[in-house]
Amino acid sequence: MRRQRRVASAQRERTRRSRETSEETRQRRRAVAERYHTRGRSFAAQTGGARTNAQPDEHYGGQMNVACESCGAKHFKSESKDKRTFNDCCNHGSISLRHFNNYPVELCRLLASQEIEAKEFREHIRNYNSAFAFASMGAQLDTPCSQGPYCFRIHGQIYHRIGPVLPEDGQPHRYGQVYILDTSMAAEERMGNPANSSCNPRLIPSLGELLHQINIYAQAYKMLHEVAVEEELCAAREGRPAKAVRMVFETPANVDRRRYNAPTANEVAAIYVGNDGDVPAEHSLAVHLRGGGLQTIRVIDSECDPLTYPILFPRGELGWRPNMLKNPSDRRRTRITQKEYYSSMIAARNYFNPFHFAGKLHQQYLVDSYIKFEQNRLNYDRTHQAELRVDSYRGLADYVTGDNDITRPPGVR
Repeated sequence: MRRQRRVASAQRERTRRSRETSEETRQRRRAVAERYHTRGRSFAAQTGGARTNAQPDEHYGGQMNVACESCGAKHFKSESKDKRTFNDCCNHGSISLRHFNNYPVELCRLLASQEIEAKEFREHIRNYNSAFAFASMGAQLDTPCSQGPYCFRIHGQIYHRIGPVLPEDGQPHRYGQVYILDTSMAAEERMGNPANSSCNPRLIPSLGELLHQINIYAQAYKMLHEVAVEEELCAAREGRPAKAVRMVFETPANVDRRRYNAPTANEVAAIYVGNDGDVPAEHSLAVHLRGGGLQTIRVIDSECDPLTYPILFPRGELGWRPNMLKNPSDRRRTRITQKEYYSSMIAARNYFNPFHFAGKLHQQYLVDSYIKFEQNRLNYDRTHQAELRVDSYRGLADYVTGDNDITRPPGVR
């Protein structure tokens, strides 16, 4: 009988809650929280505990339904204050980025669907992303010991590296090296990697075929391999050693730096056959056919995001790069900063944004992005000491390092 009463009571409570308005729901939750905190304070007082139970005031920002008139980004009602445009999403209309307009339907399904296959994909999304990445991301992970929600946390710096197109003798294909293989062999290589053991054997071939078809960097790797094979055949016919073949990544000159235009493989990568002197010196990221070691991708390279996150940028959309210009060029600050770029990218709008469905991979991307623009700021401080007037701080430095006679003003010997 007692169990039946509990079941009936639970059913009545579910029915009552289903008829609540949003205001009634907030009031009920507030009352439950107050009862919980009251019990906690009572327990602490009775046990003589030294802990405090000071609770912050509740803040409710209203519904997230106020759209920026410039870019459509959604904001909470308390953020608006009668404003029509916002600074955090588009800098009041001066930043216009158009990504994810043609995001693949299959990836949309895996990110947003409630099917079992899609849920498993999201659970292991970082493994899938690593399986299809062209470049590796190295970091010292710091996994929290608690049993709470997943948290991506690192110690120290993050490094992005890319290797040669062909592996060493006896070594398996990894990262971008897999893209020179046909889709069936590429799937076998990926599933043979122990790090991908949690991935679905059915999804690996289908996603691999999708990226081979639409990703401009996958097409660039295939192009490099074809040029290398052709050069080796020519060298064999002519009785000479084969020339070195390299692929150099470059930002297309005709890409609008404020709006996304889809470049092609020929535009984002140039193939050079010959001596090292043939490669333009201003390019920093070059992939060798053999050898050459690992190349470090700089935090200001526009290829960093698409090479590292193919699940988020499946078509190879270029990321942030220096000299991206804001729309009104007559402003005092005409360039889009990394912080402004990433803030605009992750804003919630009416169109599909894979970041908001990527879960663990979204956390990794946010941490990675934050470290990028922090490192870029530090690099600026390190290389612009003269402009920052560091010499004017010499008196303070002398005081800190030992000239700290308290009878004199700081900085005076």
